[in-house]
Amino acid sequence: MKRQACVAVVCLGLAAGLCQAQGVSFSGMWKLNVQRSSWGKKQKPNSITLEIEHREPAFKYQGTVVDAQGDGRDFAFEGILDGKEYLFQSARREGTIRLQRVDSRTVRSVFRSSDGRVEETATARLSGDGRVLTYQVRLKDPAGEMSWTEVYEKK
Repeated sequence: MKRQACVAVVCLGLAAGLCQAQGVSFSGMWKLNVQRSSWGKKQKPNSITLEIEHREPAFKYQGTVVDAQGDGRDFAFEGILDGKEYLFQSARREGTIRLQRVDSRTVRSVFRSSDGRVEETATARLSGDGRVLTYQVRLKDPAGEMSWTEVYEKK
């Protein structure tokens, strides 16, 4: 009986570890808190809204950014959190992107342009209560390097 209890505890521990490795879902509607964010050299936008659909390992997002001049631009992406590189193309860039889960509450993406001149790394971390999503972004391009932090709140 003691051995069966020990095996059950080990199995439960392994199952809990697998669930934690998968991590929490980032799904939801998110709104940028411009004041809580820090912009470094980057010009801050007026607003960003973001909708994330996350069903491990599938990760899909879409949103709208309104820049300081009031011009809006939509963006979208759909990928897999598996650490592999995939072709990526948007109206502004083309290259490859790699998405991977860092831990149960953190996802990282790395974009590299086709010509190798642009690299953007974004690390998204979900708060313990699941209400705040923080993106730390680092961009390297021919103009130099810059980094900023975007703080989103769940709607």
